[in-house]
Amino acid sequence: MKLPVIRNLARDYEASKLMEAVDAFETKRENSLNVEGDDESEILTHMLMAIEVRKKMEDSGLSLQDAIREQGQRVQKLIKKG
Repeated sequence: MKLPVIRNLARDYEASKLMEAVDAFETKRENSLNVEGDDESEILTHMLMAIEVRKKMEDSGLSLQDAIREQGQRVQKLIKKG
């Protein structure tokens, strides 16, 4: 997972556009946004994380940096529980 890729996606696209890209990727294996990643799972991870960050920005009015920080903390908590 590469934070700069997630940051750029969340900055450049609305959540709805990212969700459309995820749908195209899952159904047609089409990388319509040319998302960087080492393999398909990383590309999908980048898109899904960007959706969560963007939703935080859109729903809560958080800045990009704060939304990324909050999402990162959420992921860390999940990893620790695992």
